[in-house]
Amino acid sequence: MIIMELSMCNREFYKMNDRLIKTFSALSNNQRLAIFQKICEKTHCCFYDSTSAEISDDLYSCNVGEISSTFELAPATVSHHLKELKNAGLINMQRKGKFIYLTPLQEPLEELKLFFSGILNQ
Repeated sequence: MIIMELSMCNREFYKMNDRLIKTFSALSNNQRLAIFQKICEKTHCCFYDSTSAEISDDLYSCNVGEISSTFELAPATVSHHLKELKNAGLINMQRKGKFIYLTPLQEPLEELKLFFSGILNQ
C-alpha cells in the first residue's frame, strides 16, 4: 500500500515537473515574458467594443491587438509568442467577434508560486 502511494506521488511529482519545464521554457524568451506580464497586468482592466455602449463579457482580459501595439511586433511574431504561451498552458485564448481575448491561467501561476516558496523555505 505504501509503495503504491509513493508511486502515485512520484507520478504527480514528474507531471508537475514537466509542466514547470514547459512554463520555464515558454517564459525564457524576453519578449514572451514581457507579453505574459502584460496579459497578467491587463486582466484587471475593462475592455469594451467601441462601436457599442456595452462592456464586453471579457471584463478581465487583454486582446491581441493591444499586445501588437504595445510591443510594436509583427502580427506573425505576436502569434508565435501567444502560441508558445498557450501550448505551455499559461494563457487562454478566446475569439469573440473580430477580437481574440487573452487571459492568464491560474494553475501554472500557483505551481510557480509553490515551486519558488519550496525553494525559499529550504
